[in-house]
Amino acid sequence: MAPDTAQSRNIERSAVYVIGPLMMQNRLLVDYLTQEVGVQAAAWEQIGPYLEQSRRDGRDSESRLVMLDVHNLRIEQIKTALRRCSDDTAAEYTALFNLPSGRGLEKRLVPYGVRGIFYDRDSLPHFAKGVAAILNDELWMTRSVMTDIILEKENPQQRKIKHTSGLTAREIEILELITIGTTNERIAEKLCISKNTVKTHIYNIFKKIDVPNRLQAALWAVKNR
Repeated sequence: MAPDTAQSRNIERSAVYVIGPLMMQNRLLVDYLTQEVGVQAAAWEQIGPYLEQSRRDGRDSESRLVMLDVHNLRIEQIKTALRRCSDDTAAEYTALFNLPSGRGLEKRLVPYGVRGIFYDRDSLPHFAKGVAAILNDELWMTRSVMTDIILEKENPQQRKIKHTSGLTAREIEILELITIGTTNERIAEKLCISKNTVKTHIYNIFKKIDVPNRLQAALWAVKNR
């Protein structure tokens, strides 16, 4: 799911590293991403050699995205790889691909810094679109996954966003409603204000917390309780 808007970055100066045991698959993905997204790309069989090479080379691109093939990996193996990628010299962004759907693994892995999730059923055009979105500093995962993560992090004892955020009381109220998926129309009804007023508040909220859309505003709210 792509967010509503994006702040474009120089994707041509970004690098994507596809890591997994199936090197023929990896090389095909590298060729496809180079052609369709316009990024620098390389394939590695294992995470260890990539990290070692990355430390030797230093930062030679505007941003780095590490794509981990998680097919047939146990969840603890995935977590270990994500922890290793948390070294900021190795990856600015980390994403998973070939994740099996319907197992509920996403909620257990996103807290380890995952910025994108691609399933084993996803098409190549979907893959390319998601990679470009992540390199534009967006999240790439389904709305249902993000909703589950947000609701799971809700703390009944501490639901309110901190006032130190710079938001007004009304803006905090609206952001809380956005976080649980409330539409503009429903917000207007609940607060007895017009839809245009709601839109103005949302515009101001996005500007103050520096996010481009409702999804990232909801994530910001979860982190700032």
